[in-house]
Amino acid sequence: MCSPLSPLFAASVRKSFIISRLPGTKLYAPGQRLRGCSLQQFMTADTFFQLFTIHPERQQYLDQFVAALYLRPGEYYNLDECQVPSLRDKAVRVDMERNTAIIAATSLDVRFAVYLNFILIRAWLSKAYPLLFPMGESSEADSKAAPKPTDWLAVFDAFVGDNVAEMRRYQMMAATDAFRVMNRRIRHNMKQK
Repeated sequence: MCSPLSPLFAASVRKSFIISRLPGTKLYAPGQRLRGCSLQQFMTADTFFQLFTIHPERQQYLDQFVAALYLRPGEYYNLDECQVPSLRDKAVRVDMERNTAIIAATSLDVRFAVYLNFILIRAWLSKAYPLLFPMGESSEADSKAAPKPTDWLAVFDAFVGDNVAEMRRYQMMAATDAFRVMNRRIRHNMKQK
């Protein structure tokens, strides 16, 4: 039986991470509604999330997923993401190998809690951006085929289009801003057909 607070709890969890800092580390999750998460960071984390979902026996995917999400303050996928000019000299690129090693040493329960939390965040994303993150029932033919992770590289290439010179700017874009634009483009293209 569900408590009357369950829907309230689920609604607040879907837009943020319950574990904002991994215990015993200096690694922090993106903020409320993925604040501070670049498109490149989301694509990296989501790829490992989906790989672990498809291959739960491969724990390295879980570790890489968490390592892609949880970063140190001043750690960026692209150094230009640092918005404070005085801090740019101290900014460093994400060191996935180092972060993955730290994550692998944390409790499996904590890592799996992050995974479950991300499922709720993806549910929120499917409501906020339904054309980009559809959550419908799969057809019988789809269920027989081997599941495949989202090809984020193809999605990114379609998003960038002919603006190859601006590719870096698109990588650094806030993930939710990019999702809003992508969702709108999909809607526009559907109306054109």
